[in-house]
Amino acid sequence: MSDDDLNFVSVSTPGGSKKMTLAPFGDAAAKKKKARPAKRKADELESCLSPSPTASWSKNLERRGGFWGDAYWYDLQLETRLPLAKEMLKQLVLALPPCSSQQVLDLCAGSGRASAAVLEAYPTSKLILVDSSEQRLALAGRRLDAVRPGTSETTEFVAKVVTPGKTTELVSQLVDLVVACLAFHVLTEQPPHYAQEGAGEELKTSVEDRYEQLFRATWRSLHPGGHVVFGDHVGQLPLFKQLKALERAGFQDVDCAWRQGDSFVAGGRKPLV
Repeated sequence: MSDDDLNFVSVSTPGGSKKMTLAPFGDAAAKKKKARPAKRKADELESCLSPSPTASWSKNLERRGGFWGDAYWYDLQLETRLPLAKEMLKQLVLALPPCSSQQVLDLCAGSGRASAAVLEAYPTSKLILVDSSEQRLALAGRRLDAVRPGTSETTEFVAKVVTPGKTTELVSQLVDLVVACLAFHVLTEQPPHYAQEGAGEELKTSVEDRYEQLFRATWRSLHPGGHVVFGDHVGQLPLFKQLKALERAGFQDVDCAWRQGDSFVAGGRKPLV
């Protein structure tokens, strides 16, 4: 089978750039029934995240249980487990400054929900997706192509672990906008399901310091005048303290655009000078 029979995305990893196969999505699946190597690749990616075969389904029934490290399970369960996630994403996109033809970085992109929402609102935006999991990035590529066919070919997928205090910048180039949906609390907490490729290490600094470190890395990744807009909840740190951490990191025009219960959308701008 030739490379023409498969879909590929280019993924940047610490070891260099490499091609990654994507399983067909939607109608494309019917046209590409021979793409079995893509399925094998998906299995390889899934093997590093999926639970042990002996794990019981009853893990789903625990209050804080579930299989959060599995990208497919996470994508299926997100809006059921976090009922405000859909509205949060809607409000995040509504809060964005116009970003047509601008470079937009999706931090902790996961399966691409935020990137797809940005793409629907601003079809000419140029996307960079950063996530620690190649499996999740593969799902994201499929989701983007479902919104606008061929988008994965022009999108940069960066497999990278972002760690407070160690990561000084999100990517090597500057971008115009950073969006982050349910990202900062995960990067700050580093839960067990995030423990891969060096993530999940013991964090010795305070939660507030870790937020500030992440916001500083975000600040360094933006062009002057660039923005960060993020949706999250207050499980790790109260909203007021998150906003103050943004200000200490160097952002101006810091504010909250939407809040419902523990969920919110907030953001700030890097000064022009």
